[in-house]
Amino acid sequence: MRLCMSAKGIFLISSLFFLTASYGQGNQLFLIPTDEEVEIPFKLINGFIVVEATLNQKHKVNLLVDTGAENLILFNESIKQQLNIPNGKKITLKGADLSNEVSAEIIRNLDLQLPNANEITRDFIVLDENSMNLSGHLGHPIDGIVGGRIFWSTVMEIDYKKQKIILQKKSKFDPPPLRDYREFDLYISSSKPYFIAQITLYDGNTIPIKVLLDTGSSLGFLLFYNTHKDLFLPEYYIEGELGRALGGPITGYISKSKLLNLGPTLHFKHLITNFQGQNEGIDPKVYNDRNGLIGNPILSRFNVIIDYVGAKLYLRPHKNYNEQLDYDKSGLILFASGPQLSTYVVRKIVEGSAADAADIRIGDIIKRVNWLPKSLLTLDLINDKLSRKSGKKIRLVIERDGVRIKKQFKLSDYLESSLNRY
Repeated sequence: MRLCMSAKGIFLISSLFFLTASYGQGNQLFLIPTDEEVEIPFKLINGFIVVEATLNQKHKVNLLVDTGAENLILFNESIKQQLNIPNGKKITLKGADLSNEVSAEIIRNLDLQLPNANEITRDFIVLDENSMNLSGHLGHPIDGIVGGRIFWSTVMEIDYKKQKIILQKKSKFDPPPLRDYREFDLYISSSKPYFIAQITLYDGNTIPIKVLLDTGSSLGFLLFYNTHKDLFLPEYYIEGELGRALGGPITGYISKSKLLNLGPTLHFKHLITNFQGQNEGIDPKVYNDRNGLIGNPILSRFNVIIDYVGAKLYLRPHKNYNEQLDYDKSGLILFASGPQLSTYVVRKIVEGSAADAADIRIGDIIKRVNWLPKSLLTLDLINDKLSRKSGKKIRLVIERDGVRIKKQFKLSDYLESSLNRY
């Protein structure tokens, strides 16, 4: 059964990129300035890990840390111009469906420094055109991606609570106590970490699945429903925009899975699950034979240690780690614009949602949320308030055609009500 609704646009990044050209560079241990470890602070913004880095000793950039990507990528060619860098080798990138193409170039030998780490010299892929405009979708300037290749010879710990990444040399790493952590075997391919989980669908089938650990995704859980004979698109779902990648938006379906099992004692019941079909004309090895991915909304429920060298994953669950994931309950899909990304515009309205019933329209500008004026708002904060419990009253002041209008509605779990047959 198809429910003709669209869902809140969340974002997949470079785990869905396919590069037609690849390259390699030297030892990543040079990142670590001592014999012990280095701590790299980050900000968790709208479900993404963002670090402030420096290029060529002078240019500050905001980069997403993306274990689902391999390379270093810059979204905006203007950075190359600001650094007075000559043109590089032209290449072609393919988007998520491996059909849309985007031109880019490889820029050699840029100096990169992550906070508290040693400066290293690496090649970057620079897009000719920033077609995704992630800055507007996240409400924060985003200049590119740090892919997993830069971390592959280290042990990488992600502490989501303290918002820091800790890198260690393998020779100095002592595995954490298993009374606190769960240990899993990893499969490292193209510097990307995969492991085997189990999914139980509502028909009762339990299926082993190979999933990518993807810090470049703000989707909690995504299944490619046509990658296993027993996987399928559920009977009840909501059709919508799952994310953005090269070539434009990524469409798919939102439903539920009865159980996601990460190990003997780590379970997520009745989990909101995103479904997408992979291009059946493409060799599955292009996707590393994966059946899905796990992103930051689930990973952030744990302290995560990725031992790239030893091919091990360690997860320490936080308290109440398996509570339902937060998601929008208003039906508002917003976009940040303006010089400071401080103008919040309605990009889409979910049909049948609370915002739709309140007659909020595409193009309306959010000026106030509850008692918070525009000067205190961020896109992250607005999205957080729109993801609270059902029944929470939301008061908005919007601007439409230059006129300020007051609106109010109660948050409503339109997704739950549409899928409550399960």
